[in-house]
Amino acid sequence: MKKNPNYLDVLPTAIALVVVWTIIGVVLYWLTYAPAAFSGVVQNATIDDVLAPGQPLLVQRKFCLGYDVTMRVHRAFQDGVVFGLPDVVTTMQKGCHDMTVEIDVPHSLPAGAYVYRVAVEYDATPLRRHVVQFPDVHFVLADQSGHAPDKATRLTLSY
Repeated sequence: MKKNPNYLDVLPTAIALVVVWTIIGVVLYWLTYAPAAFSGVVQNATIDDVLAPGQPLLVQRKFCLGYDVTMRVHRAFQDGVVFGLPDVVTTMQKGCHDMTVEIDVPHSLPAGAYVYRVAVEYDATPLRRHVVQFPDVHFVLADQSGHAPDKATRLTLSY
């Protein structure tokens, strides 16, 4: 005698297949689609390029974000030796931003020509992380007497 197929026996297998294919689709989507939060070119401009000891570095930044994003900001001063600063975690809103950022220059930095480097890291999807390198900011830190290195010394600093 032939047994009639019972559709309830097939239902768990069908549900499992739908769930597996949905998970595969979501993972492939996260791996292949990673929207960039930053649109346009990130612009930097320094207010002063020669700083006295204890004077903060002021940097004007212009950029646009395509969506709200939480980011980790990696910062460092470099003059051949990298002087790292603590990372900062911040949340920025969607839209264009025109801001002036004040960076405290550590008193332990010796006088000389420096590059201030900033990289922003954010999660585009749960599986993809993007790193955006901001343009370098060049400046000179004067010594305690206010003497800054000459122009030839400044121009040799390039990375």
